[in-house]
Amino acid sequence: DNLNCINDLLEEWKKVANIRFILFDFFTPIQEVKEEMWLNFQERDLVLNKLIKLKKEKYGDFIGGPPSTFKRMMHQNKHKSVGKNCVFVKYGTAFDSCGNIKKPCVIGEKADCSRCGCIVPFSIRAWKEPSNLMREMWEAIASHTK
Repeated sequence: DNLNCINDLLEEWKKVANIRFILFDFFTPIQEVKEEMWLNFQERDLVLNKLIKLKKEKYGDFIGGPPSTFKRMMHQNKHKSVGKNCVFVKYGTAFDSCGNIKKPCVIGEKADCSRCGCIVPFSIRAWKEPSNLMREMWEAIASHTK
């Protein structure tokens, strides 16, 4: 039910001195568990379009992640970053609170990858785009010359 308070959340946290950015992701369902928290893809795409607009027009980098992250999370594109294409599943390792490895990812073994809402696989793919790598290098150089 927090769909309608995105602007309020951003305004409130933007005033906090030590907060540099906020990341947004979505609930990922667990297989075989009926869950009402999951947004259908149409609802999710509406939220993503809103975040894209807010990032571009008002909040910039305060809404964290590369600009193309949200486009990758759209229903029509998500298959490129999740399931068999998930970079986290291929190369990452997640641990539970006792230090045991969680498979296939941070969500756990029964994650419904077809409805993945975790920002990690989409963000990693977005950062691998050449334009984002150049931006990251430029920002690193600029921060060291100050």
